Amino acid sequence: MKDKLFLTLLMWASLISGFCATVAERPYTEADDGVRADKELWKQLEERLYVSWASRDVHYVKTAIPQLRVKTDTIVYAWRGERVGIEAILFSPVYIKKLSLRTSDWAKTQMVNGQWSIVNDGPIIPASQCTARFLRYVLTDDFKTCGTHPSDLAPYLVPDVIDLENSMTLPACTTRPVWLTLEVPRDAEPGIYTLTLDIVETSSQTVKEQFTLRVNVQENILPLPGEQAFHLDFWQQPYSLSRYESVGRWSNKHFELLRPYMELLARAGQSVVSTILFYEPWGSQSYDKFDPMIKTTKKRDGSWSYDYSIFDRWVEFMASCGIDKQIDCFTMIPWDMTFRYYDEVQGKEVALKTTTSASEYKELWISFLTSFAAHLQEKGWFEKTMIAMDERDVTNMLEAYNVAQEAVPGFRMALAGHYHQELVDKLADYCISFWQTFSAEELQNRRAKGWFSTTYTCCSTKKPNIFTNSLPAEAAFIPVFCIANNFDGFLHWSWMNWPENPLTDSRFKLFAPGDTYCIYPGPRSSVRWERFIEGIQQTEKIRILREQYQADGNTKALNKLNKAVEACSTSKITYYESASKRVNYLESVLNNAPEPPEEEVFAYCLVMLDDEKRDAAIEKRWLSAVTTTHCLQDLEYSTTTHSVDGYVRIPTPIIVQVGKSFRLKTVAAQNDDDLRYCREVIYADWNCDSIFDPTSPEKVTSLGKAKTANTEILNHTFTIRVPATATPGPSRLRICFADAWRDEPMPCGEMYKGFAMDIPMHIVTEDTPVKNVLEPLPYWEGKTLHLPWPVTLAVYNSAGALVDMQQQKQNYTITGYLPGIYIIEAVKPNGERLQFKFATN
Repeated sequence: MKDKLFLTLLMWASLISGFCATVAERPYTEADDGVRADKELWKQLEERLYVSWASRDVHYVKTAIPQLRVKTDTIVYAWRGERVGIEAILFSPVYIKKLSLRTSDWAKTQMVNGQWSIVNDGPIIPASQCTARFLRYVLTDDFKTCGTHPSDLAPYLVPDVIDLENSMTLPACTTRPVWLTLEVPRDAEPGIYTLTLDIVETSSQTVKEQFTLRVNVQENILPLPGEQAFHLDFWQQPYSLSRYESVGRWSNKHFELLRPYMELLARAGQSVVSTILFYEPWGSQSYDKFDPMIKTTKKRDGSWSYDYSIFDRWVEFMASCGIDKQIDCFTMIPWDMTFRYYDEVQGKEVALKTTTSASEYKELWISFLTSFAAHLQEKGWFEKTMIAMDERDVTNMLEAYNVAQEAVPGFRMALAGHYHQELVDKLADYCISFWQTFSAEELQNRRAKGWFSTTYTCCSTKKPNIFTNSLPAEAAFIPVFCIANNFDGFLHWSWMNWPENPLTDSRFKLFAPGDTYCIYPGPRSSVRWERFIEGIQQTEKIRILREQYQADGNTKALNKLNKAVEACSTSKITYYESASKRVNYLESVLNNAPEPPEEEVFAYCLVMLDDEKRDAAIEKRWLSAVTTTHCLQDLEYSTTTHSVDGYVRIPTPIIVQVGKSFRLKTVAAQNDDDLRYCREVIYADWNCDSIFDPTSPEKVTSLGKAKTANTEILNHTFTIRVPATATPGPSRLRICFADAWRDEPMPCGEMYKGFAMDIPMHIVTEDTPVKNVLEPLPYWEGKTLHLPWPVTLAVYNSAGALVDMQQQKQNYTITGYLPGIYIIEAVKPNGERLQFKFATN
């Protein structure tokens, strides 16, 4: 145990000192996505360098003014032994010559008379425990599935590469994020520490800007990565590195170059070594072919011999990097069922193509497994070795399992693939698809045997995932999702399975961009990888705090924690329950930190069409008439044309009375692919808070069944009762349709092949004169704000910079705005001020 602890601490030291002492730090030129800055917008800023702490949850656009509130002083909360990522940002409308990043020692501080001051003779944490690196941009696109990568998708840049360079120029009208990695010492004295990040002009070594960071170090200590409970399994691809660095496979130089990569993987708590038994288990899906690590030879007399030297060296090397809990051996069932070996009679390598039920398959594997098991026993590795398979069907799995047990009873097996009940009591490591589950009884029985039950994402999981086009918080969300669903850990098929030019272009001929790797050459870490480590650390905190709260009888704290974890048990990411919102709230609970403030809602959430089948939905699925009766002011709406984007907002409101009922009739435009193939849900904002709560009576009614044609949707009258508890005031009613073969439509976010309509609604009490609410209201129609009076308006970005000014406007269109959040401030003729918030993406 002491040797293992020493090894882990030594690994940390090498990581903190720069990750890659033996690897050449190659500077490189970023790709260009062709997007140019809107210089007129940048002219709104002063001609200087701007700096601010930023959000880890945002992909800041390289050529756009970042949408944020500028601040240079912040605080983070961390456990001892934790690895913490923080993001800052630099941007300027003018060219800034080369800048460098410099961090200070961490000084123990305290608040005295409202001011922070250094504790005399207090502990100091050295500056080396915090590294600051520029983020580099890499090409991605919006492909989020499996199969051949389309060639017609527009590429764009995302900041994901945590570079090794510590100095960089800032071209005019550009944004450059900075990533800080803090390694909080395990023996740090709890308390608040202050350090600074200096932005230094490289040539003169003068400080141009300075950030202040306070780190609230908690009493709790995280386990060492090698001792964490979370079972992490990212399959390795050592062959990509040999190709990229132009060194021989399994040469001394190859192993030298591999070390910092594998130590970085071990820092996340990686449990499993990936080994290759026969050539290319996965066909041609990777850019670099997988060579076998065991040379298999069929001798002239028909017997078999095996050379384990590369296998042994690889396993021993990985153990020296801190990864030694499990050895997975691929595979008894490759995707093309071909096994390559050397034939002495033919004097060459040959390929045996067979099936799991064939006699030659049985002959091949019984001989190999018998010899392999004896070798593993000799090395002391048999108990932690598994024959591993990837996405194979149940019949092949059972046949291979029977062959293995005939050869060596008790030889353990693993599978990453679909759930099959027949395999639950046979596989010591069973990883099932992200949307599947084990029963509680199955999990209990498997844990009693010491077996692992995990889940995985792949190219078919649109979100959450760890693609380069995924939102960063999704990477942190995934490990928590695993624990919230009682899995032991997580598996992903590729950690450094690089495409041709991984530093500049994350796209590949197959799969979503970034699906094949999380780490860049260098090794350069990524935002995705650091956020994933963040999620693993949260799972360890959950486990530790649950044990503490149960032991202390702290039911209140335990219930609060479990509720925050339960919120991460669904993989459905919505407008209200984004990955970032759930992860950030959970983090505040785990760190005993102030909870993130609820965002003030200025406008109703967006509803939009999924990109798939979007045009067909717009043209074929829409309402031709909507009418109401028994309202104080009724609606008469009809049209002969569809909308331009699958969304319609009625301009005039209905007026309804608290406690009274009214009727709403919807008539669908009928054609060869109409709304009969949808389900319909009506939502109403009864408490006037600009939110449709689908868990409350604000989900008014639903119509239609799943996976069938619902003809009643074509012409239907609903009776809607306004609750007696409804809040008087301006509100809204929303009608949502979504394809009947998909989930029931939610009030916000993406809908598949559907349609949505908003009807303004004013709720009144019995004693409210109707004439008091008939004054026309401002409303949005698509991207245009309609105002009932001419106004003077100004538009500001979230940093407070003026973006636009208009006089005497009654309609204002927001097309052309760069991604971000903006505020329109309008002054009515009577001097009253109104604010409208909008977001573009």
